[in-house]
Amino acid sequence: DFFISLDLFNDFFSSLDLFNDFFSSLDLFNDFLSSLGLSMTSSAALTSSMTSSSALDSTMTSSAVLASSMTSSSALVSSMTSSAALTSSMTSSAALTFSMTSSAALDSTMTSSAALDSSMTSSAALTSSMTSSAALGSSMTSSVALTSSMT
Repeated sequence: DFFISLDLFNDFFSSLDLFNDFFSSLDLFNDFLSSLGLSMTSSAALTSSMTSSSALDSTMTSSAVLASSMTSSSALVSSMTSSAALTSSMTSSAALTFSMTSSAALDSTMTSSAALDSSMTSSAALTSSMTSSAALGSSMTSSVALTSSMT
């Protein structure tokens, strides 16, 4: 009976060991669940990081589009400036053409004035010639009268 009691006592402690192993298994299972929870948290963080990366890519794309738009706007301003400069150049060219036309008209007027001066000079010379001719005629008349008187 004593040995039977020892066997039962040994079985009892074996049962305790099994019970301890069971709780150890529960601890391991709990650790597994904790690890799974951490893994899921890490997965959620990774998903969040990928979403943030996608948002960053979208922001960079928007920034590139904005930079392209600003470049296009700058080119448009430059084109408008060039157009304004071209218009100013054409205006200056028109003013130069008008000035040259006015200068040509002034030259023509001066030429006409010179011709008028020449004509007036010729007219004065003709008047002087006619006066000289009249004086010569008067002198010849006087000479005839003198000859007649001498005769």
